[in-house]
Amino acid sequence: MKEFIFALRTKLVFGRGRLREAGRWARELGERCLVMIGSGSARRHGYLDAVLTSLREAGLSAMVYEGVSPNPRDSEANEAGAAASAGGADFIVALGGGSVMDCAKLAAVVAAEGGKSWDFVKEIRPITKALPIMAIPTVAGSGSEFGGGAVISKPEIKEKIGVGSPHIQPRIALWDPLTTLTLPRKYTADGCADILSHILDRWFGGVGESSVADALAVALMKETVAGGRRLSRDLTEIHARESLALASSLAITQLTNLGRGGSFTMHSFEHVLSGRHDEISHGSGLAALTAGWLSWMYEAYPGRGERLDLLWGGDFRSEIIEWLKDMGLSVSLSDLGIREEELGELNDDLWRLYSWSLSTMTKEETLKIWRQCLGK
Repeated sequence: MKEFIFALRTKLVFGRGRLREAGRWARELGERCLVMIGSGSARRHGYLDAVLTSLREAGLSAMVYEGVSPNPRDSEANEAGAAASAGGADFIVALGGGSVMDCAKLAAVVAAEGGKSWDFVKEIRPITKALPIMAIPTVAGSGSEFGGGAVISKPEIKEKIGVGSPHIQPRIALWDPLTTLTLPRKYTADGCADILSHILDRWFGGVGESSVADALAVALMKETVAGGRRLSRDLTEIHARESLALASSLAITQLTNLGRGGSFTMHSFEHVLSGRHDEISHGSGLAALTAGWLSWMYEAYPGRGERLDLLWGGDFRSEIIEWLKDMGLSVSLSDLGIREEELGELNDDLWRLYSWSLSTMTKEETLKIWRQCLGK
């Protein structure tokens, strides 16, 4: 087992109905905030009104930035950060899914540091400070409420890149699973694919032995698969919603690779994919990559594949692919409209933007993975 340091910097406030407590917890961060939301579902379902009411009752004032894209853009982080700074915000509240939370993290940097978000993503400027963030997730999947990373897109150059810093890790995560009851089937399935991939990336990406981490990883994957199946039958099954919410937050932490380390190779492939194809959601991209990526990983790391099958209690790969299909997700890139002639450019982008995450892989091997993911 490798040496490690493990710290959870985010306070998790979890439970049904806790959305009404937003103001109580936000008071720890300041008196004035910018609330960021996506394209309107938080407003449409009443979550924004509930948060604003709670903030007001706690004696806090708030501004609203609305319109974060599903693949959040650097321009949106710039606009929100400028609004927070101009309005004298002490902190930012991110109300929504991973896109809103990631965008809020970079907006918090822009508000505190000045400048443009892309400069921090490209590490032209280091992140030395950021406004405090309270994350209020309404989608189980990204785990961004519990992580110190953010991914942002720049559509005009077709790039999607991640950045990490302890300064952008939310101080508070307020998780009310009731907010996920309004999620449609597609977003629910996308979130399940994201949770699973966070764990799988680390399963094959690390080195050494850590039986405790392996047990935690498999337990979280089993909960995710079981929760997804239950919600396929009934989207309002609150116990499944609660399980997925907690699994989402825990899967992004280092719990599943303590003593092993590991990088996010499948996520690197997906960021390149949706960076070029803004119409592909993150979860859908991950689902389409899973079969081909797993095939290569089982071949490259047979010991880890055998251990996964052993702890899973069966043929993990076959069961997961069928589960993704049952959730209504595509399991090949060709099903998403990706053509074979695109693979070379995707592979070039992968090595230009994410070579640091590819461990001992070669460029020829990653091209093979792309071809396996094509599904033809």
